[in-house]
Amino acid sequence: MRRRQIGTLSIIVFVYILLSILLNGCGEDDYESPSAFGVFVLYPEKGLPSNGGLLILVFGEPKSVDVSVGEMKGILHQINIHGVIDPYKPVYIWRPIHEMPKGRFLIDIQAVDVDGKKLPVYAEPDSAAYMINSPFEIEVVDPDYTSPMFVDSQPSHEASNVVFDPVKPFLFNLVFSEPILHFEAKAQIEPYIELSPPPYGRTGINTEYWRSTMTITVPAQSISKFSPNTKYTLIVEGIQDYAGNKAKEVKLEFTTGSW
Repeated sequence: MRRRQIGTLSIIVFVYILLSILLNGCGEDDYESPSAFGVFVLYPEKGLPSNGGLLILVFGEPKSVDVSVGEMKGILHQINIHGVIDPYKPVYIWRPIHEMPKGRFLIDIQAVDVDGKKLPVYAEPDSAAYMINSPFEIEVVDPDYTSPMFVDSQPSHEASNVVFDPVKPFLFNLVFSEPILHFEAKAQIEPYIELSPPPYGRTGINTEYWRSTMTITVPAQSISKFSPNTKYTLIVEGIQDYAGNKAKEVKLEFTTGSW
């Protein structure tokens, strides 16, 4: 069984969703209009687990990014996308070195670009339609040792008559029980179909995620690899939550229809 690591974070989609949220669901007192360059932080709205983390996306070329959660120390880990680090759009995950005490703490993030200019920082709860500026307060709650659970998908497991349009991308949507990260995820389709993408997933499987939903895009160029009236299995592993708990391997079986 061959496996290809295809995890990616779609910066364009993330910006689009953030701007949509700003235009449709924000009050004037909640945010300032985002700059073309800046830092965006996604955090748990219901409280940061004492062993949990923050997802940090930077638009620009940062010289430094410093994260402070009260007096607690943590590790800021830069995530590889397609095996490389993009210096202009870096993505980070922050996690505490030790389990944090419970209580309400101030989160402050300072980012400076290569020209010494301070980048604006915006934070958004992972399931709310508003943004706030850094610094902001968050409640640190009980630790999270529960792995994300796969709860639903489109198409559904064991779906039949799944039809692929030869001129349109096809989307698999996988829904989990909590907000997820997938930068270490692997996905494949069996019987094996060559869907390994070049950078940014222009011709193969491209993964995106938003909160608790993971979307795997099969572009139109790859649709011809599927046969009608055939059973396939989409296999996804490596999904994790913000505390690093990994979900069980997902096997989504489906049967194609005629086209």
